[in-house]
Amino acid sequence: GIAAYGIGTVICITPAFSKMPNLKVMRKNALNIEHHTVPNLFVSFLYNFTGGSALKWFRDNFGEKEKMLAEKTDKDPYDILLEQIPEGPTDLLLLPHFAPTGPPLFESRSSGVLAGLSLNTTKGETLKAILEGVTYYFKEGVEYLKKAGISIREFRPAGGGAKSRKWTM
Repeated sequence: GIAAYGIGTVICITPAFSKMPNLKVMRKNALNIEHHTVPNLFVSFLYNFTGGSALKWFRDNFGEKEKMLAEKTDKDPYDILLEQIPEGPTDLLLLPHFAPTGPPLFESRSSGVLAGLSLNTTKGETLKAILEGVTYYFKEGVEYLKKAGISIREFRPAGGGAKSRKWTM
């Protein structure tokens, strides 16, 4: 019932389980099963290569002011950027296909999309849409795992993004 939620350049959800899931459902949805390092446990992986890379892309292309402020104040530029995100969900939708995707799609030909932009869209809303999009990407995979008998009750964040309260809330 517990899954590691690695938040970094690549995002990876790794549930651990002891009972073999429904193999037909796993195969149909391109989900894997691997041995855990702990005896009698197994893991599966959901990942997306866009992950935190999308946030880095935004920082590098649209966060020059925040990067300069970070150098002057000895703060992390990501913290400065993420202070701008609004509460609650945005009206934007990000398709996080900036790089090839992992299971269940394994799509290498698509491109990222940011839909719903208007002349009133703020930098903070765009940042929030990135966090929402790369997180929402995993909904389908988590549902397929559940259909196979792997239910996740708790996600335990790890990696650089786990330090961000804004990303893990």
